[in-house]
Amino acid sequence: MRFTSRTSSDGVSEQLFTLGEIPGVLWTPEGATGTRPLILIGHGGGRHKKAPGVLFRARRFVADRGFAVVAVDVPAHGDRPKDEGLDRIASENRDRVA
Repeated sequence: MRFTSRTSSDGVSEQLFTLGEIPGVLWTPEGATGTRPLILIGHGGGRHKKAPGVLFRARRFVADRGFAVVAVDVPAHGDRPKDEGLDRIASENRDRVA
């Protein structure tokens, strides 16, 4: 895991990272030390790991409960490169649902 940036606001620290080719973000209470529960927040629909709903929930868990929160971009989402094969499968799935 390689951390690429760190910012803090309103008592919440945000650290962007990559794990191999997977981009992610870790939110923790500002100045936190020691261990704490970790929540993995998922996002769907091609959204980004820092989509408004993800940010809202992450900041709430961190600020109100003192948890650590992580979100990553799965293939073909957010900062991950597009994959033609995955795009084709997603399109086929949408067509079946419709």
